[in-house]
Amino acid sequence: QNLVIQHRRLVLICTHFIHVALAYYLAFVIRFEGIIAPEYLHMMLVYFPIILLIRLVLFAHAGLYKDLWGYSSIGDMIKVLRSISIGSIMFFVLLRYVIGNQSFPVSIYILEGLLLVIISGGNRLSIRFIREYLNSQPFGKKILIVGAGDAGEIIVRDIKSNRKSSYE
Repeated sequence: QNLVIQHRRLVLICTHFIHVALAYYLAFVIRFEGIIAPEYLHMMLVYFPIILLIRLVLFAHAGLYKDLWGYSSIGDMIKVLRSISIGSIMFFVLLRYVIGNQSFPVSIYILEGLLLVIISGGNRLSIRFIREYLNSQPFGKKILIVGAGDAGEIIVRDIKSNRKSSYE
């Protein structure tokens, strides 16, 4: 675990690499119902480095390599959605209008983006879920926090995220 924390950014980059590769591959599998013709398989492999580069650069630009997934929030999900949407548009424009490939299936752009949102977003949220709900101690001393606003929410989040806390 210490090694993972020390090399957190590298671990996150590798994780995103896997997410992008999986979403891209599954988009082709779904589009062609499991049987990818050789010309599309070749196309898939040739353009993979482009989509990977776009995705990783946009994820870095959005600050997604700085965050700890156990603390993912709605703001992080918006960053993920924005990065993926912009990346899909960039990939489409680059392939269609810069490279001039009109035969690349339009459905792949959409499927890959949707699958990446599900995979990457789901991964982040599941880690937060595990961290907050499965590792929490349900039998702590019950307390009531009076007050509204950000300060109260910060206290509640801190209590829920602190595994050593004896409060519920």
